[in-house]
Amino acid sequence: MTLRKIVASVAFIILLAPLGLVGHRSAQAAEIPQEVTFVLHKRVFLNPNSILDSQINSGLELTPENVTEENDALIDDTQTFGINGINFDVYDASAYLAGELAQKTMEEVMQAILETDSDTLRETLTAENLVTTITTTQDPQTGENGMVTLTLDLSEVAEQNPAILFLEKLPNNSVIRQEAAPMLVVLPVEDPMNEGQFLDTIHLYPKNVLRGRLPQTGGEEKPKPSPTPTPGGRLPQTGEAKSI
Repeated sequence: MTLRKIVASVAFIILLAPLGLVGHRSAQAAEIPQEVTFVLHKRVFLNPNSILDSQINSGLELTPENVTEENDALIDDTQTFGINGINFDVYDASAYLAGELAQKTMEEVMQAILETDSDTLRETLTAENLVTTITTTQDPQTGENGMVTLTLDLSEVAEQNPAILFLEKLPNNSVIRQEAAPMLVVLPVEDPMNEGQFLDTIHLYPKNVLRGRLPQTGGEEKPKPSPTPTPGGRLPQTGEAKSI
């Protein structure tokens, strides 16, 4: 099924927040937001020796008030930075997910997607399921790099397990070492801070590692990083792709 409406295809945002595959719980139709805004925060680790584990996104914006030891690097400019000009293909994966769930559990489907390269997923979903392509850029108000938002009207998506898949597409000769892992968001996403309520804005953090040299990041000179552990966890999972 292809989404027919894109309310505000690409906009920019001032905020910084979390990362990848988002979990869901069943809800009455009246509780499910009909319009959902996705906020991508593209972060790249400065230390080329960083080893990235897949990490589950909570869907919430990451701030100094709610940051944890596992994901604090994502808002620490001495460890990561936002990068512009990175494209993400956005797919309606609802029909694909329904077919997979006939044979697998939700966790098995999500793990399989993490372990499948993006080109294979593009062939499986086909161009008919492509909603749009979005590109990270610098926010004109705050100067933050690596930001892009997408608002979708979900009124015509499948009622059971509507799902959106984000696949990163790196430019040629990219300073990034490897694609970020595919990010599958299964809606609705429950607000982790308010039981029984669902998010209408979902923050995702796709992340990568530098090849070994510092790129231009919007005029900001980044300090030399020190080795740090990378975040780990589960939910929408954003990390370096397992296979490419």
